[in-house]
Amino acid sequence: MTIGHSRSPTRSEQAELWGPGARDWADYNEPMCTPFYTAVLNATEVGPGTRLLDVGCGGGFALLLAAARGATVSGFDATPALVDIARERVPRRP
Repeated sequence: MTIGHSRSPTRSEQAELWGPGARDWADYNEPMCTPFYTAVLNATEVGPGTRLLDVGCGGGFALLLAAARGATVSGFDATPALVDIARERVPRRP
């Protein structure tokens, strides 16, 4: 028995769903996940020398915390508006 959708939303559907509220999500909801992100970063010993790829990075808050620990971070998301916020939070380093 299958419950729910038979397929995952496409990239454009995800962008349509998350795009309009991207800033609100990034500014208000993501910081509430700090204890969770911190626990994961601690458990995986993220720090200097770590290269981290965040698949579905949202607004990049977890990337910001990892970068502050000295990790080299990258991320991608289906929603361009959230990727833009992640780039603001964690600018590329040369």
